[in-house]
Amino acid sequence: MMKLLHLEKIDTWGIQTKNYRPIVFDYHLPSGKAKVDEIMTWYQNKQNEILALRAQRKNCPKYQAGRACRTEIDQRIKQLKEEIATQATELGKRYMPPITTN
Repeated sequence: MMKLLHLEKIDTWGIQTKNYRPIVFDYHLPSGKAKVDEIMTWYQNKQNEILALRAQRKNCPKYQAGRACRTEIDQRIKQLKEEIATQATELGKRYMPPITTN
């Protein structure tokens, strides 16, 4: 569990804590390490896929002839980036406390 210092001052900061839930950082345990490894492996695989697509895009025909090739690859890269952003948002919701202000 994380400890917050000077909690007596938190009201003066305008932060409401009623919706907070405990955050457990168990990265030093095998279960936590497995979670982190799984997330990092997934992320690295997505990054590798993007790199491979960028390399593939360089092999598309030049000019108008390669337009469809480039467009298809660009759409797939965009989709992968959106998947990464969605995953990051979900991780944030799962592991970070909500912060509301007055």
